[in-house]
Amino acid sequence: MAKSTIKITKTPNLKNTYSKLYANKVGKALNASGSAILLSIKKRIKNEKDHKGRTFKALNKEYEKAKRKQGKNKMFELSGEMLRSFTFKVNKGNKYKYSLLYYFDNKQMKKRAQHNINNGRDFVNISKNELNIIKKQLKK
Repeated sequence: MAKSTIKITKTPNLKNTYSKLYANKVGKALNASGSAILLSIKKRIKNEKDHKGRTFKALNKEYEKAKRKQGKNKMFELSGEMLRSFTFKVNKGNKYKYSLLYYFDNKQMKKRAQHNINNGRDFVNISKNELNIIKKQLKK
């Protein structure tokens, strides 16, 4: 019988392997929590509340009157286009670092959102409850 020998010339870098596995887990957790937070933000916006639970600043009287003529009573209810264009993505950076980015994928809707933010309706920040969603996902 012939003998088989295995020669190990390099010790495997398990730290790097574990880092990659952990990074993949973080990316998946951020993706899952990103979806949950997006739904939470949209629900909060439809209830006309900011990230601190405060009611939005009232609309201009003329604009509000025009909306009511169209049968729209809610602040962000005109076409729904702005909320539909609000989305997120998970960015992968260097050395297994991830970030969660919320943005408007339509330039015109981004301008409308900025107008609302500039006029006291800061609706796109993340609340403490929404931040806890991320923390729970990362602990899994």
